[in-house]
Amino acid sequence: MSSYMILSAMTQISQHLARWPGVTLNAHQYGGLGIFVDGQELGQLHDCGLLDVALTAVERDALLSEDQVHRHHTFPDSGWVTLPINGVLDVPLAIEALVMAHARMLDAASPQ
Repeated sequence: MSSYMILSAMTQISQHLARWPGVTLNAHQYGGLGIFVDGQELGQLHDCGLLDVALTAVERDALLSEDQVHRHHTFPDSGWVTLPINGVLDVPLAIEALVMAHARMLDAASPQ
């Protein structure tokens, strides 16, 4: 795994996210890139090639059962998950996890 491969994948992910409704990308207080939907944190893309995504416990458990993600590296008992981004082959799973989180946040924000 090279820095170029990680950076290329992270660039693809951030470019994809930039086109989503309500999503903003900003420097995160703990480093890397914060991913926000209407001001609420959706995830973090760390400079070292880790993507953290805010999921529900059910969503987290579904991805964990398929060995697709890891429990969050700092808060393992939360709904958050961590995905290592080693190259472009990791982009589809990263997008899948982000789509789940994004859809839930948009549903929560829409009037019932």
